[in-house]
Amino acid sequence: MVLINTLISFLLKIATFIVVILLCVHFLLLQEQPLVSVSSAQQVDQAQSVNDLIYDLSKVFKERHVGHHVAVTQAQGQSLLGFMQRAMPKFNGTIDFTQQGGEMHMSILLNKWFTPRYVNISIQLASSQDIDITDLSV
Repeated sequence: MVLINTLISFLLKIATFIVVILLCVHFLLLQEQPLVSVSSAQQVDQAQSVNDLIYDLSKVFKERHVGHHVAVTQAQGQSLLGFMQRAMPKFNGTIDFTQQGGEMHMSILLNKWFTPRYVNISIQLASSQDIDITDLSV
């Protein structure tokens, strides 16, 4: 009997710990408002520019033993994020390029929680010959 009471007490402590962790994640990591709210229709206005990027990427994969330089323009980045938003309606994203690098902001709706909450992600991109992410915040 003592063993059963000890086991029940242990399981209750674990369940309480899990509930506390889930509540902390819900209220500390997830936010009430999205960081990004854009229309995919606006983003895919330059969709024809993505064809050039897809061609460049297919060339990179075919000739993967040779070095390549693939430049992604603002219009291509916005169009790709617009396509992602159409494929995943709970996703919003935007990208802005500058001379020093750029910023990408994304919001993902999680409505399986008690109330609709958003995971907001911001990525700082550095201007470089390689993919270089200088800062990532969630």
